[in-house]
Amino acid sequence: MSAYLSVNEALEQLDVLAGTNVQIYGVLSLEHEGTCITHIPKEERQPDGGGPMTSSIWVDFILKKRGGPRGGVSSLDGRYVLARGRLRGPEKGSGGCGHFSFWPAELAITNIKGFDGDR
Repeated sequence: MSAYLSVNEALEQLDVLAGTNVQIYGVLSLEHEGTCITHIPKEERQPDGGGPMTSSIWVDFILKKRGGPRGGVSSLDGRYVLARGRLRGPEKGSGGCGHFSFWPAELAITNIKGFDGDR
């Protein structure tokens, strides 16, 4: 697996990366109906006219062994994270991923950890 990608880099390469395992860094949000990783730094986020979704990737936790429905990662909410998993694009006939298909992609996370500052 290659180096960690920013959220924006992963989204820019979604056509090539969809269906592959990737490593992504960003800020984790565990909000109800808004569980995602958002691009950092904030100044580089793409405008989308109403929400954070353009520079964010919906996340699906498949970390059941770590405990709880989100794999025991609640302590990472709002923190910088390094995440590994399979990147997926929208399913055929769908405008996006996640809640109400608002996100351009989804990451099925198999490993995640917090970090401070530089990746």
